[in-house]
Amino acid sequence: MALSEIDGFPSFAWRVWMLGDSFCNETFQDALGVEFGNRITTRDGVGGSTLPEQAARYALTPAVQDRTLIIMDGGLESKTTTEAQTVAALEAIISACGHDRWVYVEPSTTYVVGSDDRAAHDARVASILALVGPGHFIECMSAMQAAHDGSANDLADVANGLTPRSLRSDNLHENSAGSTVRAGVVKAFFDANPSLLIET
Repeated sequence: MALSEIDGFPSFAWRVWMLGDSFCNETFQDALGVEFGNRITTRDGVGGSTLPEQAARYALTPAVQDRTLIIMDGGLESKTTTEAQTVAALEAIISACGHDRWVYVEPSTTYVVGSDDRAAHDARVASILALVGPGHFIECMSAMQAAHDGSANDLADVANGLTPRSLRSDNLHENSAGSTVRAGVVKAFFDANPSLLIET
């Protein structure tokens, strides 16, 4: 049964823990809660935090490590960590998790396609994908771009490989509409991989 068939499920809550930076915020949590029939539970999102910092926080919260984990480190380019540190931090989070019910959500970027910075960003994301594998990596950019409003500004953003500005609150972060789109992508991934959710 797909998770979208929500009325067919008994009245239990899925135990989900969201870990990340400013992208792991109340707006996204609320949007994801709507997608899951308000079954999403708790989050630990600290704006500007790096993956190593997130890994350290997660290591200190063993009580939540049996929950399905959504890793939402949304702004890689604003961080000072190296690619090796990023990968090592993810390895630490996955190891602490101790089960296979976790996902990494593709981060956003402000770097335009064709720039050196974008090439470096894409290389880091490729390293993350190689580590976690497609069964744990939720690709979001194509869906975000497909949700453009048809305006010249949005179409220019799409051409530059960016999230359309109608879905952003600033040059990087998503607004309510963008969070809704991203939450839909995350929910669709869980629909396709229901074993990633734990039921209580």
